[in-house]
Amino acid sequence: MQSSALACRPARPTHHMAHSLFSQSRHLRSSRLTGLFRQQLPSWRAQVAELGTEASAACDDQTGSKGSLGEIHVIMGPMFAGKTTRLLQRVREFEAAGQRVVLVKSAVDTRYSADHVVTHTGDKLPCVSLSRLGGLRERMGLAEYDRTDVVAVDEAQFIEDLAESVLSAAEVDGKTVIVAGLSGDFRRQRFGQLLELVPLADRVDKLEGRCSFCQQPSLFTLRIAASTQQALVGGAESYAPVCRQHYRELHGVRAEGGAPEAAEAADAES
Repeated sequence: MQSSALACRPARPTHHMAHSLFSQSRHLRSSRLTGLFRQQLPSWRAQVAELGTEASAACDDQTGSKGSLGEIHVIMGPMFAGKTTRLLQRVREFEAAGQRVVLVKSAVDTRYSADHVVTHTGDKLPCVSLSRLGGLRERMGLAEYDRTDVVAVDEAQFIEDLAESVLSAAEVDGKTVIVAGLSGDFRRQRFGQLLELVPLADRVDKLEGRCSFCQQPSLFTLRIAASTQQALVGGAESYAPVCRQHYRELHGVRAEGGAPEAAEAADAES
């Protein structure tokens, strides 16, 4: 009887049978998923198309026209590194390509002219002088501003609302914005809002000049005028481009980092 019972017991599935059952089950699940996918695909495609249309419309509303957003270009470096020269070069390149350009500078800078951007070598172009870049639209008029393709800004470290206004001009108004300014002040510290644009920029050019004492690349600006205030508009009578070695020697910066008192004393004695 025991052997008969064993004979009637269903045979255990072999490895081949188990693999076959697993394959059939997987195929069944795959078929069901494929069928579900095919049923839902038209609906998904319609939803994606609708989202794409809405996103495109939102982009058009923000930029005011069909097409891509604007760009942000940063030109920075110490004094006498050719920043303004590079800026005017870029302005002329855009104008030669048929782009409408407006040139802006800080109203603080009246060294050579109140209504022109002027390089240290005398090259110049007419400009709009402003304290806040956010006032450019009102200054130009809405129609003229909307027709403008490129906004170029010199002495950007003096512009009070630089970061916010540049980002808005590029991403809301669709402008290409080029800003030129100092990468740091005479203490090698942040000056204005220019550095805030670096992580937002499409392009960053860091320029160098030549050290006034050794002709090595100039990385920093040495103040030779007797003043400790950060914003002191001036030229060769107040500043000199210097390399790292001559900055350390002449500004009183110590190898261990220096002290503010030492730097201020050096300024007072210069």
